[in-house]
Amino acid sequence: MEVLVLGPLEVRVGGVPLHLGGPRPRAVLAVLAAEPNRVVPMNRIIDVIWGEGASDGAAATVQVHVSHLRRALAPAAAWLGKDMIVTQRPGYLLSVPEGAHDLLRVRRLLERARALIPSDPAGAVAELDAALACWRGEPLSDIAGDDLARNLAAGLASLRDTAFDDRAEVALGLERHAEELAALTAGVSVDPFNERRRGLLMMALYRCGRQAEALEVYQEGRRVLVDELGISPSPALRALEADILDHAPGLALAAPPRLVAERPTVRTGGIVVPSAWLEAGGELLALVEAVTTIGRSADRHVVIEGDKVSRSHAEIRVAGGEHVLVDQGSTNGTTVNGERIVRARLADGDEIGIGPARLRFVSRG
Repeated sequence: MEVLVLGPLEVRVGGVPLHLGGPRPRAVLAVLAAEPNRVVPMNRIIDVIWGEGASDGAAATVQVHVSHLRRALAPAAAWLGKDMIVTQRPGYLLSVPEGAHDLLRVRRLLERARALIPSDPAGAVAELDAALACWRGEPLSDIAGDDLARNLAAGLASLRDTAFDDRAEVALGLERHAEELAALTAGVSVDPFNERRRGLLMMALYRCGRQAEALEVYQEGRRVLVDELGISPSPALRALEADILDHAPGLALAAPPRLVAERPTVRTGGIVVPSAWLEAGGELLALVEAVTTIGRSADRHVVIEGDKVSRSHAEIRVAGGEHVLVDQGSTNGTTVNGERIVRARLADGDEIGIGPARLRFVSRG
């Protein structure tokens, strides 16, 4: 049995797709399948499908669609030995094993890849390749409705983009510059506004001895941003251009910066990072993602214990080799070296404070 969202929505039993019904039942299933094994509140389902156009009877309509879906999913439920759609306040939960859902498989592959990066980057690339192979096209491409596409498919597509960029960055660290040029060039063509990807292409070209082409990639990006969005390239991308012009030593291969949770400075709670990152002297998290989230729920990259707030309190964004800390409206405030910030470029040794947590940014592991 398989539930598939990384392409057209499908539920397969024995390799045969089940008939899931019309557009609305399929839309309800898409909302649940995009958040597997989590309770999706009724108001969330209604908002995603109907938005402000929801009628007073929308909740009853969802219940009817769920009843239809349970009948349609009966072969899958028989295979699992239990109902797939579980009623659980304040909404519904799609219960599915990790190995039977393409999104859960991808998340597991990405987790394994991140754990391998410090010790086995080639293995990490293989895991990222396996994750990218799970996509069968645009996520939920057969689900009608602009709001649905924006609210569900965009997040799934972003996960693919992050995996693609992570893979390219790790591969460049393995000196596979020439091998990555074609994929990065195509990737920049598909998403010309992705500055992290553009920076990776610039780096690959530069390390292949093609400085002039790397600078042209920057100029092309600048033209796109100015002409289409009316903005200039980010400070990080501008800094990378300057480094390429100057043949800066920092463009040589180096380990990714890391975030260190220093236990003696944590007054309450603590920082939870995957056990694979534990090393003597502190907990180290390699910052290899476009965005590293710091928050208070288990789906964040760095989790601060002792609070139930289910959002990011801060993010560390990377582009062109620069790491920027951005406050996300934390009630505790975000500080760098004791000063409260909204946005700040991180330098080696900077201390980040969020509530009881104390983190340190280091440019080498």
